Amino acid sequence: MKRAMVVVALVVAAVQVAGASAAAKKSIPLKVGDAIDVVGTKIACFAINSNAKDGIACVLWRGSKAMTESYGVGLAVEGTVTLTKIKADGTGAPVFKRKPQSRQTVYKAGVGDLFGWQIDNNVSLGCRVLNVTSTLVGAVYRGVKVSCWRATATTPLPGTYGVSISDKMAGVFRFDAKGRVTTWGVMRRQPTG
Repeated sequence: MKRAMVVVALVVAAVQVAGASAAAKKSIPLKVGDAIDVVGTKIACFAINSNAKDGIACVLWRGSKAMTESYGVGLAVEGTVTLTKIKADGTGAPVFKRKPQSRQTVYKAGVGDLFGWQIDNNVSLGCRVLNVTSTLVGAVYRGVKVSCWRATATTPLPGTYGVSISDKMAGVFRFDAKGRVTTWGVMRRQPTG
């Protein structure tokens, strides 16, 4: 439990530090059909429309398809978060899902970059490429990852979920009433290779 609290604290710190340096990095507005190739990782993210909802899905990519037996994450504009395991046929088997009350362009994104879109005048669905280097967390949490959440211009929406994916893990986390990361709802290790 103590280790989980350290992880939560470091994720919050990474989100806050990343917010402070956001002006120095690019922010990529997406439209359905666009893709993100996270440089130096196997992570690929896609702006999608599924079940009549826009959202962002991120998976580990090998060659021209999602990596079999890996885990992917998704976040829809209305707040639904998903964690899926990629099956041999390329479809996803649900592991976790929470629902709160054109032409393709591929962008390159690196550590510190932001991508996403404006949901309405007050709320954005945004993702940030983070690099967690602290040795205070387990190796599975370290390295380059993409984390996505819904937020106002200044803070995550209280009581909502966010998603995170790296070459080592995929998971879902929750923000408390004050917009701080409180818990990992679920986390799965990615397969090696």
